[in-house]
Amino acid sequence: MTLHYFSSLQNWNSTYHELKTFLTQLLLWELILLIAVSYVFYQLLHRYTRYKEEAKEFQNLLIQATSHKMGNFLAAQKVDLELVKETGSKNALDRLQKGYAFLERDFRHILQLIREYEFEQPEREILDLARITEKMLGQFSAETNAQLRYSLYKTEINASLPEIQNIVFLLLDNATRYSYSNISVRCGEYNKKSYLYIGNDVQTPSTKGTGVGLSIAARMSRRNNMQLLTRFKKGHYSVLLAENK
Repeated sequence: MTLHYFSSLQNWNSTYHELKTFLTQLLLWELILLIAVSYVFYQLLHRYTRYKEEAKEFQNLLIQATSHKMGNFLAAQKVDLELVKETGSKNALDRLQKGYAFLERDFRHILQLIREYEFEQPEREILDLARITEKMLGQFSAETNAQLRYSLYKTEINASLPEIQNIVFLLLDNATRYSYSNISVRCGEYNKKSYLYIGNDVQTPSTKGTGVGLSIAARMSRRNNMQLLTRFKKGHYSVLLAENK
């Protein structure tokens, strides 16, 4: 009888130990599962919050860019219209035509930005930055009286084509719009980092844009693992677009 009692007690202790071990492991796995689910939820929430912030910031930049371009355009056209009305100035008429052409080009670019901009990480591919810059230069060479000098060497980068095109467009637009007599463009590699350099003099010491175009370009640069550096010194403005490595 006593042996039977001790045998039952040992069986109970063994069962209790196994049950305790099982419950401990079950609670441990449930804790791991809870942590994993919480992490996934946090990542989704963080990604959604970032998406909303980027969408809001991008919309604000587009509104600022549009209002800035419209304001400059209307101010210039008002003066030229008065000159045409009072004097029939051919120069004023030419400026009106040129202003409308610039505005049409700028709005086409803004619409392209809206169509092609993605709030998720852009799809990247191997691109030749020099070739993209050369094509863009063709659009601006006839729109400036400044002397344009450039030196472009094949430069490969891993980036989104639409966004790199927009970055180069914005940088060249800024240079040709505010340059006085000289624009310098260089593209190549330095310390195994691809770069695009654009420098220009300015018309007057007070010549300055709103910086909206550069803000959009800097934002797109970060999305493509690149950095945008600017410098203004002694009447000369320079911009450097370079890879982060």
